[in-house]
Amino acid sequence: MWRCETLDLRIVQYQPFRGRSYIKTPAYIPARSVINVKNEDNHCFEWAILSALCPADENAHRPAKYQAHLRELNFTGIKFLVKVTDISKFERQKIQVYQSTSSGLYPLHVSKQAGREIDLLLLTDPKEPEKTHYGSRT
Repeated sequence: MWRCETLDLRIVQYQPFRGRSYIKTPAYIPARSVINVKNEDNHCFEWAILSALCPADENAHRPAKYQAHLRELNFTGIKFLVKVTDISKFERQKIQVYQSTSSGLYPLHVSKQAGREIDLLLLTDPKEPEKTHYGSRT
């Protein structure tokens, strides 16, 4: 006969991946492979999408390069900080989200939409793993 003598239950609050303000691009990611906009707000998802749709010739990391396009996209129903699970609410483009570690690149969100493909990279602060930031892949 089987019986349970002890049960160890641990409860942890779920913290979904979501993008925040600027995080420096890790050294293991090749230079010029990610446009990492140096925003000071929690709209890094919007900045990353704009940097992919409206490429800047130079200084692509500066938010000023995309200011003119800020209100062109419809973010109705999107709550900033954007969770990876909420990206489908925005999608009109084919958006893929990856997370990069020193050992490789891993998909977090693969779009089911047809159309222009936008690859985003979810960066994580090594000192604060709960702090994340979206960048666009070039």
